[in-house]
Amino acid sequence: MCGDEIMFDELSKIEAGHVSFGDTSKVIVIGRGTICFSQKNGRIGTIRDLYYVPDLKTNILSMGQLMENGYLVIMKDRVLKLRDKLGHLITRVEMKQNKMYKLELRYLKLDVEDEPMKWHFRFGHLHFGGLTELVQKEMVRGLPNIEFKKNFYEDCVLGKHQKASFPKTTEYQVKEQLGLVHTDVCGPITLVSLSGKRYF
Repeated sequence: MCGDEIMFDELSKIEAGHVSFGDTSKVIVIGRGTICFSQKNGRIGTIRDLYYVPDLKTNILSMGQLMENGYLVIMKDRVLKLRDKLGHLITRVEMKQNKMYKLELRYLKLDVEDEPMKWHFRFGHLHFGGLTELVQKEMVRGLPNIEFKKNFYEDCVLGKHQKASFPKTTEYQVKEQLGLVHTDVCGPITLVSLSGKRYF
């Protein structure tokens, strides 16, 4: 549940009644949507089917719903670890003084007018041919039937570019031994060697 409308990337207004809390208080649910957030590995994560509750002062993530969707929640020694269906660690949170686990998310609001580019961002910069295939084969529910033109997006090319091609010839020709030396240094290492060295 989230009480801040600006955090939602997608939001549809609904009449879902109320949410009850332990002190018998109730708050009104007026919407359901999706929030995008930046993961530590650089990918974009999503939290779907999130209730919009305007009167909520603190956002709440349900452990029960996470477990129903195949996530593993481990709480031990004042630390909460959340793992996905494949066992990969999503987050590690230490318990606060109020006995709560506060999860810090860097949410992303995609404010893009170009509809194809918006879906390109949402799918982690998937190429437009891949998006077209998702639409044609109806592989994703909710993906609109729009035309994905093969636009050139420079940031994607640079971000996915592994390395520049090697030159066919060298500018510098070695004329003697040790005329050109390539080295790689490791260090400083935390434990020094027996002779007091910290680099190799």
